[in-house]
Amino acid sequence: SIEVCGRPVAGLAAHRVALLGVGHVPEERSLFADLTADENLRLGLRGSRTERRAARARALDLFPELVRLLGRRAGSLSGGEQQ
Repeated sequence: SIEVCGRPVAGLAAHRVALLGVGHVPEERSLFADLTADENLRLGLRGSRTERRAARARALDLFPELVRLLGRRAGSLSGGEQQ
């Protein structure tokens, strides 16, 4: 059986497991090496301009260490920084 904090999770929908704090970090990062971290981030945003701004702000709130990397080319970042 598979458990998270004593709770069985086998067979749960992926979004339910994610709500328990389980995530996945793929080994392949699929970034555009010649673009900055900020440009890569913006490429992944969807919705209206207002929604994209809010999503970018939320990402930077969740990952404050990203702020100092925004202007750097993704190809120059370490593997951990790319993740």
